[in-house]
Amino acid sequence: MKNALLLLSLFGMALLMLSTGCADRGCTDPAADNFDPFAQRNNGTCIYRGCTDPNSSSYNPQATIDDGSCTYTGIVSFWSSVSCCALEVSVNSAVVDSIQVFYDQNPGCVTGEGIVRVTRPVGTYIINARTITGQQYTWADTIAIEAGDCLTYEFSL
Repeated sequence: MKNALLLLSLFGMALLMLSTGCADRGCTDPAADNFDPFAQRNNGTCIYRGCTDPNSSSYNPQATIDDGSCTYTGIVSFWSSVSCCALEVSVNSAVVDSIQVFYDQNPGCVTGEGIVRVTRPVGTYIINARTITGQQYTWADTIAIEAGDCLTYEFSL
């Protein structure tokens, strides 16, 4: 009787260990690539694909595997020392803003009145500016933006 009771107790403990052990653990986050709908407890093995580079504009702090989706941007601040007239600024033929305040010297890569600041993915762009009041002037140039750049571009005579 003692042996049967001992055997029954051991069997019960084994069954309890199996029901609370590793079998019910896995990734419980539905957003993870390896989500296990049968897992009852998260075991810390969730996998998330995304951009793992904190220097990227598309950085995903939750990503554990880099999937090649990282994108990089740079900034260009357009300004003008031409105080004759308001300017309209375009990037790749799309008007982005206008300049109506002028500077005697480069204000730097900042934001503020009279500065058109654009953030774009790494690449080469055609920029244009034209006067929208006063004398007629036009500017056209090509700029290359690299990752993390903060360029300044002056429209001047």
